[in-house]
Amino acid sequence: MSSNDPGTPRQAPAWKTVHVFVSSTFNDMHAERDYLVKEVFPELRDWCEERKLRLVDIDLRWGVSEADATHNQRVVEVCLQNIDRCRPFFLCFLGQRYGWIPGLGSPSGRAFSFEDVRGQLTGGASRT
Repeated sequence: MSSNDPGTPRQAPAWKTVHVFVSSTFNDMHAERDYLVKEVFPELRDWCEERKLRLVDIDLRWGVSEADATHNQRVVEVCLQNIDRCRPFFLCFLGQRYGWIPGLGSPSGRAFSFEDVRGQLTGGASRT
């Protein structure tokens, strides 16, 4: 019996996982992020499930405190890895606060390998 035979059962399409990274400074945008978690994502999850998609939101508010952000040497690396995994779904909330500026000598500062970015950081403006 061939796979095109009408008597052959079809294999159900596999579920896929879709990751969405949510980014803002740790002290800002709590109401906006909470709205996403409580209102938008549940509805979006239902929409995705109808299409055999699992929605996973990545929000680093859980598990990474501001103290961790300034003292933990892997925070930038973990963020960048999660952003890569979530491509192309990246939500960024911008507000009045710019965030934390890593020192160039810190391991997080060494994550910036391009000279033009390094030059901008030495000017004292935050890019987070």
